[in-house]
Amino acid sequence: MPVAEVPQLLRAIDAYVGTPTTRSLLWFVALTAFRAGEARYATWDEFVLAGDDPHWLIPGERMKAGKPHRVPLAPEVVEILKALPRGRWLFPHPTKADRPCSENAILYALAAIGYRGRMSGHGFRSLFSTLANASRLHDADIIEAALAHGNPDRIRETYNKASRIEQHKAIVDLYGDARRKLANWYAAELARLEAGATAKVTELRPATA
Repeated sequence: MPVAEVPQLLRAIDAYVGTPTTRSLLWFVALTAFRAGEARYATWDEFVLAGDDPHWLIPGERMKAGKPHRVPLAPEVVEILKALPRGRWLFPHPTKADRPCSENAILYALAAIGYRGRMSGHGFRSLFSTLANASRLHDADIIEAALAHGNPDRIRETYNKASRIEQHKAIVDLYGDARRKLANWYAAELARLEAGATAKVTELRPATA
């Protein structure tokens, strides 16, 4: 989807009059840029919403690469989740609470707001990559890792400035901090686009040796 059309899409999602759960699912996928299938099967025990480090820990068995993946949650996402009723699933089926929502829930919702064939759950991942890379505010490896595409060896090389034990801690701290900054920036960027506000772009400066 062309970036110029994104504000209209976001406003359409905000105006969606379907079930509150489906509307929340749409925003959740849009803001986290995560695969619809992984979001659909999300359970409350995978989330930490309180404190300074709200996050979603996706079990390895649900990840394409088979490894657990930690997703920092922007304040906007936390706000959405806190408004949801608690059960097993974050996004339960509208008539069968013991099941997650339909695998086609996002496509149906997008069709309902006029985006049949023009947008999909996966399309939000592409949008995230496009906006984050175009901003030049975030390292490309961090963007790829946020999408669970990252190569740990490349990230490890980026932060290889300490002994093995210290290096591991540095990677976790710096990488985690960069991921959280990216998540928070993206939520703010979508809000900016929806509001039609002017962007403030600062080019990412390469780190000095």
